Formats: sequence, structure tokens, C-alpha cells
Amino acid sequence: YLLGLLIFSRNSFLIIIGVIFSTLIASILQKYGALEIGILQSKLLLNLQKILGDSLNGLKSIQANNAGGWLLNKLKEENINNRNFSLGIFKKQLFYRFYGEFSILLLFSFWLSQNIRSYSISFIVTNILLLVRLSNSFTNIIDSKRNTITSLAAFIKLKKLNNLIKNKKIFVNKKEL
Repeated sequence: YLLGLLIFSRNSFLIIIGVIFSTLIASILQKYGALEIGILQSKLLLNLQKILGDSLNGLKSIQANNAGGWLLNKLKEENINNRNFSLGIFKKQLFYRFYGEFSILLLFSFWLSQNIRSYSISFIVTNILLLVRLSNSFTNIIDSKRNTITSLAAFIKLKKLNNLIKNKKIFVNKKEL
């Protein structure tokens, strides 16, 4: 589809390159911090696992001490932390999508104002569909890269733990972990 459009109209090439650059510029301007997000996500999950693990191991002690309220408060606190974390990530992704789509809209509006008399409505609609598809494809590629880097934080921690086990540097007090 893209090749056919480029063969029949060289003017579409300019708008396609513009869309690609506007998507890349949007990803560069918006600092995502995928590795830091992954590290923070790992810490939040670890805190939740500790609370659940401790509560399951000491369930009878919790019941005997009537500490069920404490456990629920800790879970509530971690739930709030996880929600705030997820909301922050959502806002970053939403800003990136908005900025990218807005820049594409401005670019297309400028192109359309320059070329509206030269092309038929069907050609313009075809270009709009192409730009939307192209923008979504590049956005998905960038999101996949960010998700991979976010997941890399857990892999780095696993690799460190694996090296510690291989070198037998694990201490009883777990400060080396």
C-alpha cells in the first residue's frame, strides 16, 4: 500500500517522512525513563510480595494478635502506591500519544493547505488513512521498545542474583542480596 502510494505520487513521500520524524521527535522530547520505571515497578511488587508472604507465613500469629487491621492497612497502602505508579505511567503514555498525534495533525494540515487544489478527495483520504496507520505502527514500535527496557530492570536484578549464587557470595543476613 505504501509502495503503491509512493510510486503514484512523490508528494506523499514528504508527508510520510514528516510523520515518521514527528513520531520520533515526540518520543525524544518525552523522557520516559523506562529503566527507572522498571526498577520502581520491581520494588513495588517486592513490597507487595513481602507483605503477602509475611502474612501467609504468620497467619496464625496475625489472627492471635488481632493484627488483621494492620495487614489490611499495609495492603491498602501498597495498593495506593501501585495506583499512583500506574497513573504516572498512564499520564506519560497519554502525553506521548497526544503530542505525536497533534504534531502529525499540524503537519498534515500544513501539507493539505499547500496541496488541496492539486489532489482529489480520494487521494487526500487515502493519505489520511496511511498517516494514521503509519503513526500507529511507529508508536507501537516505540512502545514495544519502552516495554522491553522496562522489563530489563527485573532481568538485571536476576542476573546479579545469579552471579552472586555462582560466586557463592550470599550471606546469612542477606545484605549482599
